[in-house]
This record gives sequence, structure tokens and C-alpha cells, in this order.
Amino acid sequence: MGPGGDLLIIEPGPIQRVVPMAVREIQTLDPATRLHGQALHRRIGVQGGVKDRDDPFCAVKDGVALCPDWGELKTADFQFHKPCKVGTGLKWANHLIGFFPGHAEPLTPRRSGLLTDDLQSRPDRLHITMKEMTPLEEIRHSASHVLATAVLRLFPEAKLDIGPPTDSGFYYDFDLDHAFTGEDLERIEEEMAKVIKENQRFERFETTREEAEKLIKERGQEAYKLGRLADIPEGDPISFYRNGEFVDLCAGTHVNYTKKIKAFKLLSVAGAYHRGDEKNKQLQRIYGTAYPSKAELDEHMERIEEARKRDHRKLGRELQLFHIDEAVGQGLVLWTPKGSVIRQELQDFIAGELRKQGYSQVFTPHIGKLGLYRTSGHFPYYKESQFSPIIEREAMEALADEGCSCAELSNKVESGDADGFLLKPMNCPMHIKIFDSQPHSYRDLPIRLAEFGTVYRWEQSGELSGMTRVRGFTQDDAHIFCTEEQVEEEIQGCLDLVKIVFSTLGMSDYRVRIGLRDPDSSKYTGDSALWDKAEAALRKVAKGLD
Repeated sequence: MGPGGDLLIIEPGPIQRVVPMAVREIQTLDPATRLHGQALHRRIGVQGGVKDRDDPFCAVKDGVALCPDWGELKTADFQFHKPCKVGTGLKWANHLIGFFPGHAEPLTPRRSGLLTDDLQSRPDRLHITMKEMTPLEEIRHSASHVLATAVLRLFPEAKLDIGPPTDSGFYYDFDLDHAFTGEDLERIEEEMAKVIKENQRFERFETTREEAEKLIKERGQEAYKLGRLADIPEGDPISFYRNGEFVDLCAGTHVNYTKKIKAFKLLSVAGAYHRGDEKNKQLQRIYGTAYPSKAELDEHMERIEEARKRDHRKLGRELQLFHIDEAVGQGLVLWTPKGSVIRQELQDFIAGELRKQGYSQVFTPHIGKLGLYRTSGHFPYYKESQFSPIIEREAMEALADEGCSCAELSNKVESGDADGFLLKPMNCPMHIKIFDSQPHSYRDLPIRLAEFGTVYRWEQSGELSGMTRVRGFTQDDAHIFCTEEQVEEEIQGCLDLVKIVFSTLGMSDYRVRIGLRDPDSSKYTGDSALWDKAEAALRKVAKGLD
């Protein structure tokens, strides 16, 4: 039994993440969370090999294990061969073994994603997910709940949807007949400050599905919360968080008390379709941000102001570089003569670097047969982000003569009974067709095809933003045809090219993220062994970046 009376169990299923904490942070945990004494034996990777040490293991609560980080921990491979009860009477348990050497920083919730991929194929090992929150994300997540608390105090009739943290702050979506104004945001901020001053405790509690439905209805929030409740898979825990009078369906996590939210600011209001679907009702989304200190918030707000001065939409208009005209269409950019000079110079620079690396330039049409994209899988798997297919005129006339309805036509297109054309969403299928147009020997490989190809995507109107989110854009795209043995070298060449472009343009602050296939998805083709080799090559090259 733990100090708070709860039996704490370490086993592969319940634990979702392991969080190293500073010793001073552990000492501030409430007794119900903190577990005293030596509790777990850990083997850690250190310089020159492996070192065993007994560490006080802090807690296993709500699927989260907290352990002390003494500074020398580089990374750890959390592997539990059998359930292990952890209580004050147990000094240590020798079930945490193995390590991944080579990481230069302590394992944190954000960096634990590095291990997720390494553990994908090891079902016997603890799967560390990216769902956990960093301390900053917990502050922002908690701030979104405080925002909702304040809104309900001022606008009790408001209906709530969701309020997650984001990379730059947080937001909460509301359904309210009254349109929020700048003055409303000031009032809401004042009420949020009151909630924080009240130092309300964030308390988590679980319910059955039936109890959750009853609680949501009692609070008059069934409009959207029942749908969110239905999203929780059967068998998964259903949890709520309470702070003061406010209760919200939420998986967590949060700070302990509202006073932990030291600095926050509401930024703007925007329309947002429920669940991101323009067929649904448009809600009001209040954006905000929060930081551990006022100094950090002030610094962030200063960056926002500087970014506003350098907004490409503002500069593009003032310098006459590009124009977006409603008569042409939202998200479709018109390059002016001045802007075209910049674009052409960039294109010439990149084309020159591509030639140095042995790429051959190709050109493909802006439209292709729908069947081509059925073969590639782009249609219908990603049809929601594509322009609607263009049905051949003769076929359309014949279907109209038959009295075919719009719904029936859509079904025929979906099933392949009606053919047509599609504005090119990707260049891949056409590049493959170019490669396939003539025989090749393995001695010809690698073959590198490059194109400044214009593609088209159906972005929702609310997501369009200047030149950063558009419906038509040109990308310096390329496809490489090579042997298995050449994959790693070709990936390295691609990244070398990216680094040349970034360094030439003075871009040094960037991160690298590896995109991997979902092993549970049916949207992939080919031998899984080849996928594994390709992904292993990606990881190896990415880890070698300096």
C-alpha cells in the first residue's frame, strides 16, 4: 500500500509514460502521490557502459510513473517482465533493465517519442507514447480549463467542446449565440485571474460511461460532450477534472492548483468548425497562451509583435510581391512581377543544387485521370483534402439522361463505376509513370527525378492563411528510384541538399521529425520488411545529423 492508501502496481499495460523529475519537484508532491523509500532497481546507460543503481521510485498513478533524475541519466529502456507491486515496505524490485545509449539529454515527456519508434516492434516492452504532456503543456491545458470556468461564469448558457494545449498556447471552443468581442476577452481575463487567485485544486475522478452521461446532462453540456464521450473506446477509463465549480470530461493532465498558472494572456477569437468539418456548426474558438513566468510571457508577446511587423501577408502587400483575389479563388496565389523575380531566383538556385546531385528535371500536367490516383491510393483515401473529381463530359451527359442524382454520381465515382480526372494532389504517380515508361537495368540506378510541380489541395476556408495554407502551390518535389543498398546514401544526399538550402537562406533554428507508417493502417502497400529497412535507414541518417 502506498502512503495514500492506494496499491501502486507497475505492469506493462497501465503505465503510459515514465517522467524523470528533479528531486526538489518530487519533494513537493502531495503524500497521496509521493511514494517513499527505495522502490525500483534501475539499470542505466552511462559513459563507458552500464551502471546499476537503486533509485527511489516516486509514483505510479493514473498510468504515469514519476522517478528522480539525478542528472546522469541519458535514457532508459523501461521493460517489465511481470507485474511488480510497489509499496513502502518494498525497497526495490529488479525488473527494470536494458538501455538505449546515445541520447545526450535526459529522457523527458517530449523526448520520449524518440523511444516510441524503437519500441514499436517490441510488444514485451513498455510503449512510451507521445500523448503525455510536458510541464508547460500542463500549465496551458490547465489555463484552458480556467478559461472555460471564467466563460461559464460570465456566459452560463455557453456550450463547451474541447480545450487542448498547443505548441504556442491553448484554446477552447464554445457554442454561444453572443459573438465574443475584444471587450469580452478583457472581462474573461479578469475572471480567469480571480479563478487563479482562488487557488482551486485540479482533481481527477473516474466514472462509468453511464455516470459520465448523467453528469454531462446534469451540467447541460450534452451538445458536444456526449459526442466526445462516445469517442472514448469501450474499456478505456473515463475521467473528469474538477476545479472549483467547473467539471470537464478530460484525460488530463493538469497542474495541481490554479495558482501554478503564473502568467497567461488571451490573444484572439476565431471561427472553428466542430471537429474541423465545415458541414458542422461553426463554434467560437478563444486562443490564449500561458507561461511559467511573466518574463517568459512578455518575451513571447514581444515575439508576436515582431512577427506581426514581419507578417508575409503584410509585407507581400506593401512590397507588391503577390496578390490573392476573391475573383480568382481563395488560397490561389497570383505572383506579381516583383514577386516572380524572387520566386525565379529561388527556383534557379535550387535547380542548380539539384543538378549538382544528379537529379533530372521533369514536367508533368496539372491534371490526371482519376484511375491513376485510385491505383496510387490518393483517391479515395485522401479525398477529403482534394478537389472534387472532374467527370468526363460524355459520361456526365449520359448519367444525366439516366436521371442519376448527385448522391448516386458520388457513389459511382467512389466505387469506380464513373471515371474522370483529378487536379493533381501529388506528383508521385506521374513520376512513377515516367520511370516506368522505359526499361531500366540496376546499373542505371539510382535514378533521381525532380520537378517544380504545382499541386492542388482542398483546404477548408477557415484554414487558409496567406501563402502558408493555400489550395494551389508549387513544391520542389523529387522521387528517387534505387536499390535497397542505396537507400541510406540517397537519404543522406536528400538531407545534405536540405541543409545547403537552409544554410544559404540563413535558417539554423529547425527540428527534424521522422514520419513513419502506422502498422495498424491498411493504407500501405508492399513488403513490411522493406518498410522496416527503409525506416531503419531514416532513423540512422537522422541520428547522424549535426
